[in-house]
Amino acid sequence: MNVDIPSVPLWQRARPLSDAELANIPWLVSLSLSEQERAASAMRAATAQAGDLLCRIVARSNADLQRVIDEIVAYQGILRASTLIALAEQVRYRTIPLVRKASGV
Repeated sequence: MNVDIPSVPLWQRARPLSDAELANIPWLVSLSLSEQERAASAMRAATAQAGDLLCRIVARSNADLQRVIDEIVAYQGILRASTLIALAEQVRYRTIPLVRKASGV
């Protein structure tokens, strides 16, 4: 089976949602206006093409995640892969403490 692989990855073909698409998301109205704007700006839509494959995986640790990714890309049928990682708990912005520590303040 020959499948043409898209020349541009799916994540690069993604676009912001239209107002009509956002209006069809029922839980969005339960957020405050600022939360709605933040959520809407983070959402993207794209049309998958033949050759695109999306996988959502979870792991017990960073090492386990790396093991899973290594197994996926080692599979004989995988020609190209990219990964995006989303943390369940975002790391807080830490520049100021680092600058203070470096300056001895």
